[in-house]
Amino acid sequence: MNTKSFFMVAIGVFVLASCNLNQVDQTGLLTASVRDALNSPATLSIADEIESVEYIPLEMTNDDASLIDGVVDFAITSKYIYVLVGKEARIVLFDRQGHFLRTFLRQGQGPDDFNGMIGFIQADEADNRFYVIGNKVGIYTLEGTFVEDLPVNSPIIYAHHLGNKRIGAIAMPLMPFQNGSFGIGVFQEDGEAIITKNDFYSPLVPREDSGFTFGVMGSPSDGKQASVLFKTASNDTIYRLSADTIQPVLVAGLSNSDEEVIRGLNIRDIKRFPANGDIFVSDIFETPRRFYLRMMLNEKYYVVSVDKHSGETVVEQCDIPETSAYNLADINMQLGMVGSKGHNRFPVWGRVLGNNLVTGSVQTSISNPELTWEKANQLDLGIDFGLFNNRIAGTIEAYYKRTTDLLWEVPLPLESGFGTSLTNIGKIDNKGIEFTLNTVNISTKDFLWTTAFMISYNNNKIKELYDGKQDVNKTLFVGRPIGQFYLLKSEGIWQTNEAAEAAKYNARPGDRKILDSKKDYVINGEDRDFCGVSTPKYYGSFTNTFSYKGIDLTAFFTFAGGHKINNSLNRYLNSFNVWGNMSENYYKYYWRQDRPNNKYPAPRVGSAYANGDGTDANLQKGDYLRLRNLEIGYSLPKSVIRNIKASNIRVYFSVQNLFTATEFTGFDVESSDNTNPYPNARSFIGGISLNF
Repeated sequence: MNTKSFFMVAIGVFVLASCNLNQVDQTGLLTASVRDALNSPATLSIADEIESVEYIPLEMTNDDASLIDGVVDFAITSKYIYVLVGKEARIVLFDRQGHFLRTFLRQGQGPDDFNGMIGFIQADEADNRFYVIGNKVGIYTLEGTFVEDLPVNSPIIYAHHLGNKRIGAIAMPLMPFQNGSFGIGVFQEDGEAIITKNDFYSPLVPREDSGFTFGVMGSPSDGKQASVLFKTASNDTIYRLSADTIQPVLVAGLSNSDEEVIRGLNIRDIKRFPANGDIFVSDIFETPRRFYLRMMLNEKYYVVSVDKHSGETVVEQCDIPETSAYNLADINMQLGMVGSKGHNRFPVWGRVLGNNLVTGSVQTSISNPELTWEKANQLDLGIDFGLFNNRIAGTIEAYYKRTTDLLWEVPLPLESGFGTSLTNIGKIDNKGIEFTLNTVNISTKDFLWTTAFMISYNNNKIKELYDGKQDVNKTLFVGRPIGQFYLLKSEGIWQTNEAAEAAKYNARPGDRKILDSKKDYVINGEDRDFCGVSTPKYYGSFTNTFSYKGIDLTAFFTFAGGHKINNSLNRYLNSFNVWGNMSENYYKYYWRQDRPNNKYPAPRVGSAYANGDGTDANLQKGDYLRLRNLEIGYSLPKSVIRNIKASNIRVYFSVQNLFTATEFTGFDVESSDNTNPYPNARSFIGGISLNF
């Protein structure tokens, strides 16, 4: 359980309560009486824990990479916000103002991917290090440059960098007391153990049957994240892992019975844990003043605060109904602290059904009781023709389609707790024409040449939007097609003789110039304009087939055009301003006083729109012509194959994606994500086909 989510809930929800006053135990260790405090639950007060609140909405752009489908973890520095997305296992990078920058890292096998499970992330601004933690620990700079992978010799459920090149780790809840494995431990970055602790056992349970069962995952214990807190299910004691020590810091006073201890330790019978009456602590956190515990008892949820100096213990019951409403409450509470934090970490890490502890569930989408089917009325008119004994044949078809109650994911207000809702938004018209043509160009005894051609043209236009709105998240506009680019317009680069004018926009020569459509010397969203569409207006294919005696040759082409692509690859390769990258092309052609006609802005940190974000600078024509397949074959003469009783033997060789003609400079003009580091694959295939 990621304790940051608990802290956000605690800050968003709970406000001060009645208490029990506790004392220090005989060992000098701070103690609480959680079990006793449960008898008089009150209301937490945490106003004195909050220094300030900052609300940062995260930008959603036309780039699909900016979309977040659930937050697993996040990290924040003075410059960046890192969000670990759940469904796709990737990290999305925003600046501190919430502007989308790029996908920082994704799970995969590529050269820039994280080859492993991604469970947690951590940013260490002081050392310029970013930690990706899963079945291994990957280290990167804060800007995303790979540094190294750390060895992980045991299966872990949690790891955290503690500073001084030390890693605190918690083992899988198996058998930590056997085979030299560890329970909790501190390790050097080379994997060597500094200190471990395996003695989480009791005389009530045989050593060979003892394990963690369900221990609480670690929690960063302070703003510097220099230590981690941990407790097991069977033990009252909370431990702190620091760079050099593992030491107890709090006895919670759960007053576990012998039966609870047995259920919490017996790894061979984990289905019995927890039972009704067992206190299950699912999360821990600390502030400079207090420890906080989130727990469950008899399928009810509680949050406990323990004062670090007096031992004052306060318990508040968190009444969360088993309905969709708790999910809504969850996200609202978290938004009150940090904005759009995923709701998949609250209210429970696990819950009891019968005698089994099972993973909790959350609502991932909100229902719309007024949702109806899309309705479409379509008119088609066509004609088939054949000329010259069908040596020229084809079809011409025109269509008109009106779709009403169009289904679309509509953005919701942040306070709803959900990003979008499937909604019937209005009407859209589609008009188009399709044309196919098949010709026999040459036909003789030994030689045949045929051609097949197809082209389709479509024009769509939004006729009506729900509630009379003109746009939805700046992507839908009445009177315009779907997939509209609505961006600031780049007008080149400020030149030396324009220094005075540039200064009015807080810019200088060498910076990117943006069209100020309002002429108010302020560049904002009101200066955006329509810059093209992402969907091709036309597409098609044509095939030429040649045969001469036993030799055959087929060339299959595809094409599309009338659209634009936001070439995000340019953002990464020509983005000195944000990520420190500078491609060879950028280096050759960035602006200087002695090279005023070069096309890229000067590589100056802080230069607005240097990498083209939010502008049409990275839009390129998506028109292309691709030789999709070229195949040559030879069929052996009948006289040769007759003796082996074969009806046909053909030897062939083909090439896929032999060449593409396009002005687009990304890896693949057909890719929906042109930041993919792998260009369109070219494949070569050869073989023999036999028919008997």
